[in-house]
Amino acid sequence: MNLLLLAVVFLTPLLGATGGFGYEQIKVLFFILSISLIGFIWLLGKPKLKLNSIKIISGIFILILFITSTVGIDLKSSFLGSDPYFQGWVLYAYLFLFAWIVSLTKTRLTHWAYVLVGSAAVVSFLAIKDWILLNLFATPVPSYAGRVVSTFGQPNFYSGFLLLTLPFSYLLFKSLDKKLQYLGWGSGLISIIGILVSYSRATILLALVLLILGLIDQLKIKLRLGLVVFG
Repeated sequence: MNLLLLAVVFLTPLLGATGGFGYEQIKVLFFILSISLIGFIWLLGKPKLKLNSIKIISGIFILILFITSTVGIDLKSSFLGSDPYFQGWVLYAYLFLFAWIVSLTKTRLTHWAYVLVGSAAVVSFLAIKDWILLNLFATPVPSYAGRVVSTFGQPNFYSGFLLLTLPFSYLLFKSLDKKLQYLGWGSGLISIIGILVSYSRATILLALVLLILGLIDQLKIKLRLGLVVFG
């Protein structure tokens, strides 16, 4: 179960436009099919459901969304969403199921960090490669208004994903294990380069803020160690 969940998180961002499915369509379809399989396996194990305030509030939200979707003008769009994002009730329900299953697993946070920074590294590498081909060699590549799109079809989308994975790179960087530190540093660096070539100003600004916060945190750690040593 844990491996399947980790595989879904790793693979979903890497799926690009395939056949008749666009960048968003293929990701949504893969996610729904994967969580359907995982949910079926999960139910076979007769899990013990544990409620908390977050799950209750989320469940109420899904219920309200179901009611409003039922009485909506366009029933199909309300439940399935509209192309290309398909943000209808079905997707939100599957996200709720995914979050519930994840909360019941015992997967370590570092394992989630591995798959997220790994997936982000691939997305970044593809963006950097396309940027080089487009700007240095004038080679036609998939783009959006002259900006590379990686596996998301839109520069702001892929750069936003990379931004969200930066804290996980920092988590590995703070590890006492030297190998994990190198992994965190390397994955964070390639993600930042991937963000820069997206030309997404808001994402670049937020990445800079995260970088500054990380440096401040490191300075605090070194200051504490210094006080301990000299104290």
